[in-house]
Amino acid sequence: NVPTIPTIMDIKKEILKYLSKTTGLWFFYDTSCSFCTAQYEFLKDFKVDNNFKIFNISMDGKRLPKMDNNEIILPDKGQAVNLRLRITPSIVLLAPPNNFYVVSQGLITQSSLESKILLVAEQQNLLPKHLKDKLDPYSKGIITPQQMKRMQQVENELNNDPTKIVDLINKFFGNE
Repeated sequence: NVPTIPTIMDIKKEILKYLSKTTGLWFFYDTSCSFCTAQYEFLKDFKVDNNFKIFNISMDGKRLPKMDNNEIILPDKGQAVNLRLRITPSIVLLAPPNNFYVVSQGLITQSSLESKILLVAEQQNLLPKHLKDKLDPYSKGIITPQQMKRMQQVENELNNDPTKIVDLINKFFGNE
């Protein structure tokens, strides 16, 4: 019974699932924007795959042509100006009660969106330690820079004098 090692995709899904319960997204769009409909389609898939709350914010008060009728459309009430958004589509990660992180300005694919959300979550400390450690395996202390340097020294010593291996073995097993 061999334990399975989670893949990076498994880890990303676990973290996105956690974030779907603690954060949400604002999707800023304009019906005159040719890329906004494509962005909406990517976001629909993202929402289905990750169960994120997405709030659609219309810059012109209108619904996108392919937008589902059950989608709630919110008006922009100054958020775009306050966040210094320059173009649509734009996506902002919300971390209540009052943290807002611009994830993208311009069209972004679902996989890029997931990567950027994970990056923001890590950089802004939106993750508990156990999830942050999974995202960055090197933070677990697998090998420190000092250990790496010592390993290089040992390698150099052995390359210069292969008989040193006996000394290392004796030292390791306490036979000195």
